[in-house]
Amino acid sequence: MTDTKTVDELKVGDLISLEGELWVITEIDGDFAINMRNTDPNALRSENALFGNWKKQLAKIGYSFTSK
Repeated sequence: MTDTKTVDELKVGDLISLEGELWVITEIDGDFAINMRNTDPNALRSENALFGNWKKQLAKIGYSFTSK
């Protein structure tokens, strides 16, 4: 099930779809960084992070929030 959530509303534990993969947010360091873990244990990229104004980067890349 998908819903909408702005980057300002995202929090640890949220699921987001990003670049065709489903990620769970594991850590948010203010406006500086966001860390995510891939929900697919067989994925090539098991971890992902954005540093330096991650909110703007995430909005530019494009994501969708997925409710649990």
